Amino acid sequence: MISVYEAAMLCIGVATLVYLLTKDANDDTKK
Repeated sequence: MISVYEAAMLCIGVATLVYLLTKDANDDTKK
């Protein structure tokens, strides 16, 4: 069982990755 802190960090990490990936994709389509 993971702790609440570990779960929060995991969620933040995944959200950051998704944000960066979608941001890069959007930048590519604008060019």
